[in-house]
Amino acid sequence: MKKSKTVIAMLMALTMTAALAGCGSSSGSSSAASSGGSDAAASSAAASSAASEAADTSAASSEAAAPAASGDETTYTLAVVGPMTGDSANNGTQFQRAAEMAIEEINAKADGYQLAIVVGDDQAQPNQGLIVAEKFASDDSILGIVGHNNSGVTMACLETYSQYGMPVVSPTCTATDLTEAGYDNFFRVIMSDKDYKAQYAQLGIEKFGATKPAIFWENTDYGKGGRDVVANWLEENGIELVEDLSYNPSTDRDFSAQITKMKESGVDLVYVLSGEYTAGALFTKQAKTLGLEATLFGAGDCYNPNFLEISGDAGEGFHCLTAFDATNPAENVQEFVKAYQSKFNEMPGEWAAHAYDTVQAYAKAIEAGATDRASCIEKLRDVTFEGVSGHIEFDEKGDVVGKETFLTIIQDGAFVADES
Repeated sequence: MKKSKTVIAMLMALTMTAALAGCGSSSGSSSAASSGGSDAAASSAAASSAASEAADTSAASSEAAAPAASGDETTYTLAVVGPMTGDSANNGTQFQRAAEMAIEEINAKADGYQLAIVVGDDQAQPNQGLIVAEKFASDDSILGIVGHNNSGVTMACLETYSQYGMPVVSPTCTATDLTEAGYDNFFRVIMSDKDYKAQYAQLGIEKFGATKPAIFWENTDYGKGGRDVVANWLEENGIELVEDLSYNPSTDRDFSAQITKMKESGVDLVYVLSGEYTAGALFTKQAKTLGLEATLFGAGDCYNPNFLEISGDAGEGFHCLTAFDATNPAENVQEFVKAYQSKFNEMPGEWAAHAYDTVQAYAKAIEAGATDRASCIEKLRDVTFEGVSGHIEFDEKGDVVGKETFLTIIQDGAFVADES
């Protein structure tokens, strides 16, 4: 007789509406890429298209959450939760697609168990995240969470997950505080800001020879956390921060005031800490229109095909430090990229890569003997493997160790490795 246990993989996209950032559909689904545009209306249309598809695939996945199995196989269901609607819907779509792709591959080889998924939409909002968290955590048939995408959403939900003893593995949440909060059930497969953004700050100065840097950041806990790491590094190294300008990710789509200040100050480098691709792409487009002559340098939040669509020609030359590079020649990376492209007609971003590795981490824990939430948490502590996003292994706090970053640049409408 088949036993059923549900493993939720809450996979959340990197966008932030009012929340703090962290940072597939079924195989027959089409790409959720934006159609592009020259202004905020175009970006909204792109988000609507992605959101519609994500909602459709979410429903389909939920209906298929308990696939038939034979013999003594146990089915563990992974719940994909993230911003499936809104400006960052493509991030959630990438999470879902990559999770389903990983599950398909795992199930073809698994001995004695199968994986499946259900999907939840946290809308990149802490309040909505709590609703989803309570729903899944209180269901004792669910083994664990893959999510969230947004650090602020995750922080709001961690106490709920902890109360239910639910393991949580985030693909993309980078806020340092998440692993400093004392929760022993939380893990992440992406570097924390204290390491990631410190590298980012240093590279901006050393790579581009900047002397008059500015920071453009979203006014959320996540955005402020990244901003603080960069600003502190600059101060410690005797470099003046010329402009320190924030925006409200829930309402602001016109950045002309910030760009004008940067022009007047003669800024030669802008750290674009947008938290999600829509704002970053619109800032880039507006900076080009207004004639800002500065190097624009984003973090992984901008490494998304929809960034390319929205920014258009203005995106040429935009640099991005990401935790995943789809042009990395490593064999496992290229196998993943080709498979994802073949299924979804879209290049995977770091959301897809990290979601894929998160599902693989759960599979490794199950193969090591995890059968319930408590044993899953224990087995995750010992997981170690080479994922498509790099080395996966967790320290005592749940931070991933041994990861590297990649410098990319947009050339001819695509992200490529910056080897200059």
